[in-house]
Amino acid sequence: FDQMLQTSTFFPNRYDPTQATQLFWPCFDSSGTKIGVNRQDCNVNAPGAITTAQYPGPASLYIGKIVPNSGDLTNGILPAGVGINKYLMRSPGILWAPRFGIAIGLTGNGNMVFHAGAGAFYDRYQGNEIFNTITNPPSIYTPTVYNGFAQDLNPSNALLGTSNLTAMSYAGKVPATYNFSAGIQAKLPYQMVLDGSYVGALGRKLLYNLNINGAPYGAAFLTQNQDPTKWGFGNTPICDAANPCDGTKSYSSDYVRPYFGYGNITIQGFGATSNYNSLQVSLSRRYAKGLFLGVAYTWSKCMTWADNDGAGARIDNLTVLANYGPCGYDIRQNLTFNYVYNIPGVTGHGSLDNPITRGILNDWQVSGITTYRTGTPFSPGFSVSGYDNFSLTGTGAFGARVKLVGVPTSGASGSPYNRLNAAAFAPPSRPSLGLEAPVNYVNNPGQSNWDMSLQKNIPVKESAHFELRVDAFNVFNHTQFSGINSTINFNCGSVSNNCATWTVTNLPYNSNGQLVNKTGFGTVNGVYSPRVLQTVIRFVF
Repeated sequence: FDQMLQTSTFFPNRYDPTQATQLFWPCFDSSGTKIGVNRQDCNVNAPGAITTAQYPGPASLYIGKIVPNSGDLTNGILPAGVGINKYLMRSPGILWAPRFGIAIGLTGNGNMVFHAGAGAFYDRYQGNEIFNTITNPPSIYTPTVYNGFAQDLNPSNALLGTSNLTAMSYAGKVPATYNFSAGIQAKLPYQMVLDGSYVGALGRKLLYNLNINGAPYGAAFLTQNQDPTKWGFGNTPICDAANPCDGTKSYSSDYVRPYFGYGNITIQGFGATSNYNSLQVSLSRRYAKGLFLGVAYTWSKCMTWADNDGAGARIDNLTVLANYGPCGYDIRQNLTFNYVYNIPGVTGHGSLDNPITRGILNDWQVSGITTYRTGTPFSPGFSVSGYDNFSLTGTGAFGARVKLVGVPTSGASGSPYNRLNAAAFAPPSRPSLGLEAPVNYVNNPGQSNWDMSLQKNIPVKESAHFELRVDAFNVFNHTQFSGINSTINFNCGSVSNNCATWTVTNLPYNSNGQLVNKTGFGTVNGVYSPRVLQTVIRFVF
């Protein structure tokens, strides 16, 4: 919580539509001059109507801004300590965090053991969740200005635009993870131990964001939401099958939001879920005869619809359908080797055993970690020349997705310029609900990496020695790509053709198969570090 009590939150049930601030709506007067009026009806003779003609300066300075003294600028907002506690949410009370564990010998001699355990764990979420609420009114006004120009802003007589709000869910939940595992550990010959386990976790009450004040899907395609000043004086806006509206002539989002007088209202909620399931196998050789060796393999799957604190939920109850998929940090397969080996010296080898050869050849050690793992998943993005969210989804608050029409990696190769199949994607069709593709259905390149160390100890006396070490990260200097240029750019010509035909403008190869764009769609865009060497000289006593 904020000790200065500068924070505030928004309660939808405390919002009073009759106390909402009014905006100047764009319209024409009877002579065809563009003006603003504080009601959607452009009849400036309506009782109580206030127009921009009553103010100095062009109408563009006022349209989209709040009519002075027209409502409550904190409608539905409760400051910390005023009608709500300083935490801005209900106290969760005492949270129980049980633990359970069991180990059973299966053979009677301790060579094979079954083990299992489970527990509940809670997370203290980051402070940004609370810091975000400091920017709310009445402490700070952060208006968004539409239809205006920066050169016209004057602090001495500035009009307020709508403010975006960040609120906390009053439910006051605490993110929790429920971990559980079961497996068998066995002692094997040659000082080796084998461990095979199922390991799982369930994430519950995880953080997510929900914009409850975004213009609904399709709002920009409706007749009642068309801006008459964008259609031209004397033209009547009509959206029907014969004249479908394309979203380019609609009102800005502020005119069609559920909670009028505000911009986006983001509720930071506690209700996202995740699940993790894995098979984890390890084989280790305890240190014996100068060798320690370990091998670990994990085959896992992580699924969620919100893989970070700022992940957004949908306003139409289709969040799970649209957003449930692999976690953005999901690594399906991970194989790791680690080893330490003391290289035999010459002590006890007859004529080779002398002070000079012992000093040169004794006390060497090699160690390292080798990792092979698959890449993390991602969702390809897109852009369409001449289109924006209003044109595709009918709202500025929610976007579309590139349409998946084929196999994204079909025809791809190991070439750094051919990792995605552009023919597998198409522009979204209008009206879009953002359901053209799943999430995180393509993977970044995997990684195969060798890190090694070579070390020599030089004894000085029994309790002191010098340590000389050379560390090599990515010792073989193997090129490992880390990401892919995954935004495909379409050109559909006129917006009115609904993108029935299109071309891709950022392909890496031209029609003759020549590489013409090294940063085009499907090319790699990053690499992990090359070989890095470091030397260490240390005196241990």
